[in-house]
Amino acid sequence: MSLKWISVLCAIFMVCTSSGCRTVRAAKTSSAFWTPPKTVQKKLSTNKTWEFLRERKINSSQKLDIGDLVDIALSNNPKTRQAWEDARVMEARAIQSASALYPTLQGTMEVDYNRQVANRRIVTVNQTGCGPRVSVSWLIFDFGGRSAGIEKARQLLIEANFEFNQAIQDVLLDTV
Repeated sequence: MSLKWISVLCAIFMVCTSSGCRTVRAAKTSSAFWTPPKTVQKKLSTNKTWEFLRERKINSSQKLDIGDLVDIALSNNPKTRQAWEDARVMEARAIQSASALYPTLQGTMEVDYNRQVANRRIVTVNQTGCGPRVSVSWLIFDFGGRSAGIEKARQLLIEANFEFNQAIQDVLLDTV
């Protein structure tokens, strides 16, 4: 086996054994609700507490207690929605920053067509060539740059979660 084929087989093995990067799918529009993955939905559908909360209706013809007012305020306040979306963005960035640890795979395909015609003699040469190219790169050591980026994204996620909690507390205080 030549060295070229050994390197190709090693690259294929590395790509197949690595887990790849993870992504989070956000809502398609800002007005659409985010839905959790199917596995989480299945767990939530068997939970009796979630069923009770989904079926609960607020009767506005009667006097509302503080729990109903808080429920209405948290459901309709744009500050909580914005803080939630910001926290989700930071979560996606934190997950995306971890993708720097995985290898990069690039592939191209080139196709060439050449035609040569000679004037003195009737000679026509048609050449068609194609060549696939695959390259794999994997940064092994970078003096802590990637891990610092991952830690920064994690800290920004923690900050966004605290801001989300603060937005909820502000809405609760304003409601009371």
